[in-house]
Amino acid sequence: MKKLLTTLIAIIALVLASGCVQPPVCGNGIVEQGEECETDEQCLSTEVCEKCECVPRPVQEFTTIYMGKSRINFTNHVGLNLDIPFYYKLILGTGPSPLDEAAFWLDNQIFYYRCDTTDQAFKVSNGDRLNGVQITVLNGYISTDYGDVLVEEDGILVDGVQIAGVYFDVADYDSAEDIVSLVADGYCQFSSTSFTVEPEILTVDGRIPLNERLYYDDDYQNIERLAFAPPLDIKNPAIENIYKYKFYVTDEGQYKKVYLLHDMTEISTELKKVWYLLGTVDRAEGSHIYPQYGFYMPAKIQLGTGGRELVALLYVKEDGERESVVALVDTATGDLIEEFDEWMQGKVGYIAIDDGLEQTKWISKGTAETGYGSEISISVDGKSAKISVPEESEVEITKSLSGLLS
Repeated sequence: MKKLLTTLIAIIALVLASGCVQPPVCGNGIVEQGEECETDEQCLSTEVCEKCECVPRPVQEFTTIYMGKSRINFTNHVGLNLDIPFYYKLILGTGPSPLDEAAFWLDNQIFYYRCDTTDQAFKVSNGDRLNGVQITVLNGYISTDYGDVLVEEDGILVDGVQIAGVYFDVADYDSAEDIVSLVADGYCQFSSTSFTVEPEILTVDGRIPLNERLYYDDDYQNIERLAFAPPLDIKNPAIENIYKYKFYVTDEGQYKKVYLLHDMTEISTELKKVWYLLGTVDRAEGSHIYPQYGFYMPAKIQLGTGGRELVALLYVKEDGERESVVALVDTATGDLIEEFDEWMQGKVGYIAIDDGLEQTKWISKGTAETGYGSEISISVDGKSAKISVPEESEVEITKSLSGLLS
């Protein structure tokens, strides 16, 4: 018996050595015994070939961003579908009482505000954060990160000063204590909780403002000054992103409203893609300049911008790093605009790859595909765009659309 077993082993070894029976070799292009495939084409359309086996084709995840119709809609990085308005138009005459508060929604969360339209007298001294701007008072001047303003000269008070984009009347200056008394036309407060309970005051550029208030003037208001005003941080513990909005009150002679204008903020989507508002450009000035306003400026008469053609530039970073898609929004309507100038001929610009070369292209209707494999689709009415960005892309693009405004 032992001799028979030895003989069988020898025969099997001889057969294997002769090449009569060989184990399958995955990757040699030949479907051999024990294999299902060598390429994807040998599997069903819903499958791919992995290690010579047909397995279900992995579903490519997309993050979808809608731009236009006065808002951005997207899915954030924790899977919530969000609507982010380009701006808010709020009621000014809410009253200072907690019972007079009003509210608005952002990121599926409710926020509260209240305003007092009566004149407000208050004092500022060293270290105070007036409307979020840190104050230093010394030798008749108020100094901020945005520059110095004169308060008193040769014992005579100036009429007023501009700080944080707001004009304040100067009532008094105590040179011994370095304290300045100012007067504003009113104030608003913003909170992530109701004022009827313990309010959680929203910060301004990361700082709690003086007296927990945002002061305003309605006699000399000028939207151009918002460049010197830090933004309001709209956030609460349930929100991952910090949304920044500029605070602006319309002039007294106009239909009085409080505006919150979306500021230049990078926002991450569910798949870690990024969109952000670069700013607003005056169409008459041409596109090859940096935006005059780093926030969304509605072309509204009550904002003092009536008759001007203003275009907001909304960018998408498909790889999270480079600006590769840009949407042009007419701020008079909040909808996509047909074109901007001879360089921007379309509603949405994007980086495509043709014959291996990166090129900037424009689309005004229908659909298009970017170099990353994202699909851009213009709505039937032409007012908005849907940008579907894949979770992963094997393409690496080095070009950036940010050079359009250099």
